[in-house]
Amino acid sequence: MARTDDVGKETMKKVVFVSGVHGSGKGTLCHALNNLLGINSYSASSLIKSNSDYIEDSKFIDSADKNQAALILGLSKLTDDKLLLDGHFCLLNKSKEIVKLDYSVFDAMELSLVVYVECEPVELSRRLMTRDGADFSVDLLRSFQNTEYEHAHSFCLDRNIPLVKFHSGIDETSNIVDEIENL
Repeated sequence: MARTDDVGKETMKKVVFVSGVHGSGKGTLCHALNNLLGINSYSASSLIKSNSDYIEDSKFIDSADKNQAALILGLSKLTDDKLLLDGHFCLLNKSKEIVKLDYSVFDAMELSLVVYVECEPVELSRRLMTRDGADFSVDLLRSFQNTEYEHAHSFCLDRNIPLVKFHSGIDETSNIVDEIENL
C-alpha cells in the first residue's frame, strides 16, 4: 500500500502479517512485539468489523469475500509506516470446512513479512474452550493449522516474501524482532 511522505515521494507501508489459526497466540505475540518494538498491531477481524456490517457470532464464516474487502478498506485507512496485522490465510465455514483465502487479498495488503504462529493442537483446543467456549476437535485443529501453514508458505514462496515460523509458548521473539527491524 503506497503512501506519500512529506516530500511527496511515494513510500511503502510495511505490513507484518501475523498468521495462525484461532487460539494459536497471534494476539499475544503481537502484544509482545508491540511492547518490544513500539509498532502498532491490529486485528483483521476488528478492521473487518469497523469497516462493514459484519457481526461475529462464532469462529465460522458465511462469506469470506465481503469480509476481505472490508479488511483491505480498513487497512488502507491506517497511517502507520510499519504495522502488525493479526489474521488468517484460512478460515472455517459453517460446515467446519477449511476455506483458503484467495491470494489476491494478501497481494492487496502488500505484505513485507509473514510470521506464522503455531501451537500444539491439544493446547489450541484447550485455549479455545477456555477463551471462547468453543469445542473444536484436535483433528480439525491439526488439519486447520497444517492448511494454514501450507497456504501461507506457498504464498510467501510464490511472492518471495519472508516467512518466519513461531511456536507459541516455546520460541523466543528475537528472530522475529530481527526480521522486523531489518524491513
